[in-house]
Amino acid sequence: MGKCFRRFGQGRGHVACAVECYTKQYGVPKGEAIVELNKEVVEAWKSMIQDHIDVKFCTKFPDVILHFGLNLARVANFYYKERDGFTFVDGETKHLMTLSLTMPI
Repeated sequence: MGKCFRRFGQGRGHVACAVECYTKQYGVPKGEAIVELNKEVVEAWKSMIQDHIDVKFCTKFPDVILHFGLNLARVANFYYKERDGFTFVDGETKHLMTLSLTMPI
């Protein structure tokens, strides 16, 4: 689970991060909230992939439409897994984007 950039986000008028909301709602320490939220993320990925597989074999939608939702989730995961890689593009995000565009697979 990524870091909560509380001061930065709240300074811009943003709401609390998921960890803050979870600790407040369930009255648990920050570490436990992070563990539980990570479990929820893993379960959400499993559910999304299973739904993608189920829909793919039960519908006549083109693959490009079915892949769009899954790929959107992958991009969000890429940018926000460890930190806000969309707002703070220096460092790891910039390095990985450069590699993906310049290095052959």
